[in-house]
Amino acid sequence: MRSDFLTVFSFFLLMFITGCQGGGGQSVNAARSSSTIVGLACSDFSLPTRTSANASQLSAADKIRNNCKIVFTTWHALPSQTWCPYLRGKSKVEYCGPYDNWGFMNSAADPNAFNLGGDIYNDFIIPNHPEWILTDINGETVTHATVPVEHAVDHGNMDFVDFYFDYFLKVPSSVRGGRWEGTYKERSWNMRFLDNYIVDAPWAWSSLPVNPATGKTFTREEREQDVLNATKKLRQRADNEAGGLKYFANIWSDVEAEYFDRDIYPELMQYLDYVLFETWTSNPEGVPESEEIWLRRVLAAQDMIQNRRAEPVVQTGYGDFWYALSTLLLVTENGRGMAWTKIMLSDNLLQKLKDFDLGEPLGVFAFIDNAYQRDWQKGKVVVNPADSGTITISLGQNYEDVETGNTVNSVTLPPKKGKILIIR
Repeated sequence: MRSDFLTVFSFFLLMFITGCQGGGGQSVNAARSSSTIVGLACSDFSLPTRTSANASQLSAADKIRNNCKIVFTTWHALPSQTWCPYLRGKSKVEYCGPYDNWGFMNSAADPNAFNLGGDIYNDFIIPNHPEWILTDINGETVTHATVPVEHAVDHGNMDFVDFYFDYFLKVPSSVRGGRWEGTYKERSWNMRFLDNYIVDAPWAWSSLPVNPATGKTFTREEREQDVLNATKKLRQRADNEAGGLKYFANIWSDVEAEYFDRDIYPELMQYLDYVLFETWTSNPEGVPESEEIWLRRVLAAQDMIQNRRAEPVVQTGYGDFWYALSTLLLVTENGRGMAWTKIMLSDNLLQKLKDFDLGEPLGVFAFIDNAYQRDWQKGKVVVNPADSGTITISLGQNYEDVETGNTVNSVTLPPKKGKILIIR
């Protein structure tokens, strides 16, 4: 019910205002913000090895170089084949690294493919450390519930955590006969993707894993402590041995769904640099999420921006782009809050992102006139995430609708729509 949402919203809004604002009702950090245009996190998964790229593929890489702050690439065996040295050179790309998994390891054995997970799993882990792979009470390997080729790993085993960190720096020579050559520095990597960053999500496992330390099925508290200790160690080693390597985690899991229910989740956000809401305003099929889920995600992203090390990165590729972007602008400030796109945005959208300027946010968002609104120095953001009901809001002056370019003095928003408005 809408009243229940507003009760939750009012509680967290009061908490955020008390902890994160100074006098005059304006965010302490907002005064230092220099840009309101969100950064882009992208991928180059459609590109081949760099040494085999044609002119069209190099043009696609140049578009990534000119528009993205973060880029994730596929693994390739040799430094000369990887894209990060090219993507980071004299470009907007600040952080670049290979796509990787954290919650599971790919077990597919294909000597002719560049599948680092499968190569490590078959050539190093199974022969030397099978105890790093979790099993259930029947001794069966625990796999990803929907991707059986991905096997669950023991984050409570610090030897595995060290190995996970070490093979990013340099893959063991025993893997595929030493085909995986070169260090992370030679590949110009300074970021790592921790996909499937789950803590306790029974729906994600084929069966419940046994805790190797007890011989019994994991309790939630045991799993939480293991993941917390592992993440702390990854953070410590990144800072001490890898020049402050950045971590980008996909939290589309229990972490996102229960962010305010378990103290462990906000705490984990102190050891990560960027966290992906792989679904944001819509699910992977493009169907808008309920207002309840929408509000929970927005409040979690706001907490990260205002109180945590981790910066939220939200998926804008599912459903309505402007609904997703306007929702992000309800909470982004001080340059924190990024958009994620698996497929590069059109030239038209990229130009709109470069052109509009909202100035600085004038405080946190609020629920006014049946919509979520946030005022900025040079404009306003209005979002209607309701499950039903169209709203019309009189703006009191002329604005430019960034999406359409039209001049408006009122907006009519059906459910699951948002508007970014610039004062004219």
